Amino acid sequence: GDVGRGIVAMLLRRGHRVAAAARNSEHLTALLEELRCPDRLHAVAGSLDSDDRAAVLGAQLRNVLGSIDAVVVSVNAPLLRLTMRSFCLE
Repeated sequence: GDVGRGIVAMLLRRGHRVAAAARNSEHLTALLEELRCPDRLHAVAGSLDSDDRAAVLGAQLRNVLGSIDAVVVSVNAPLLRLTMRSFCLE
């Protein structure tokens, strides 16, 4: 999404090597084409929706980077419209 793309772009501007992960490989391809930094930006398709898939994704990322210094999770959630009353404690 837009937040993740912004985080990746900022990290690349600061000289970091980045492995971006997403469930949708088409989004990853678009990210690679947009940011054009093949020596420092790597894309890995995967998901965190289960412990098993998260473990597979982690292994893939370690294979790409060798080691991982930090992890940033940027998850988009559906927009929820709530009334002010739902925030009030009664």
